[in-house]
Amino acid sequence: MESNPKKPPPDNFPSTTSCNISRTKAGILSGESLEHQGAHFYRHDRVLFERNNRPLGVRNGQLGTVVDLNLSENMMTVQIDAGGQVVIPLQAYPHIAHGYSLTIHKSQGVTVDRTFCLIPERPNRELAVVLASRHREMCRLYVDRFTAGDNLAEVSRAMSRPQQQSLTHDVAVRDRSYVVLQPELQR
Repeated sequence: MESNPKKPPPDNFPSTTSCNISRTKAGILSGESLEHQGAHFYRHDRVLFERNNRPLGVRNGQLGTVVDLNLSENMMTVQIDAGGQVVIPLQAYPHIAHGYSLTIHKSQGVTVDRTFCLIPERPNRELAVVLASRHREMCRLYVDRFTAGDNLAEVSRAMSRPQQQSLTHDVAVRDRSYVVLQPELQR
């Protein structure tokens, strides 16, 4: 039995709210919603599976679109982006969230038509490769003023540098707090 499932962000979470408002105005989201852990799901909502579940046929990180809701049974039918449909009983599988935005790490292995990426506070080459390789058609990169600072060129340079790797030895030498381990002396 799994304990303490991670709760998806509430409906007042900016990306979920913005997407739901835009999609409702465009006529994409309508009708009844299914409430699950503080979030409201509609037909045509994008969802993210957050845990593997072999019997249901879902994997952590998979994305899909809600195609049907069964309010009385607290279930949703989801068209998985990779193919196939699954019926999700939310009482048995609560590990589902809105899938409009993902962290860089959650997006690894995902391919979508268009991506809109917010450059992280400490960018590096490895993160830039993941950010810029999730799309088929278009990728737009955005940076906030705090990250960009006065010199946007520095953000570009940071994204071309590899991530600084720290080995235990490097940290110990730098901090001057290490222990030398010696093998037993042979007698």
